[in-house]
Amino acid sequence: TKKVWYEFSYPSQRNSYKSGSFLGRLGGRYRYTEERMHPGESLYAIGMFMSVGGGAESFNTDAEVREVLALWKKNRTGLLKHFDANGDGELDVQEWEAVRKAAYERVRREQSKRSVEPPTHLMKKPQYDNRPYLLSVYPQYELIKRYKLKAGGCLAGFFVAGSAAVWMATLRLI
Repeated sequence: TKKVWYEFSYPSQRNSYKSGSFLGRLGGRYRYTEERMHPGESLYAIGMFMSVGGGAESFNTDAEVREVLALWKKNRTGLLKHFDANGDGELDVQEWEAVRKAAYERVRREQSKRSVEPPTHLMKKPQYDNRPYLLSVYPQYELIKRYKLKAGGCLAGFFVAGSAAVWMATLRLI
């Protein structure tokens, strides 16, 4: 559905869902246009479809372990409290290996939880600029008709403008 309203303020968070006031419709400074798709409407989509998460996700365990370790390193007192076995205030090689093992186990637990979740499906703009991205509630045949009419109008306008330019140039030369 398409909704158009006029207001004097920019941007207006307060009235963005309303149709605008009477004075706003008479000459508001800003015109707002909102086009929405509602649940249950048919959807025509062209773009890059991908699934994220769930069993289809490939995990980068090493990178996730590095992230967990970087997070833990920010809290040095907590790290020492949990992993400094000899209490000397420093982590030796064996204690650091215990930290790495705990981070690895935590990452694997989180990955196993994420792998049983259902995947999230996304439609996004393709990575390459020459590929189309289109979301519409209109069926394909209607979109084709609309874009053919626009293309034909642009082509006719091009020829009319070109003819007018040639005609004006010939008048000037005479």
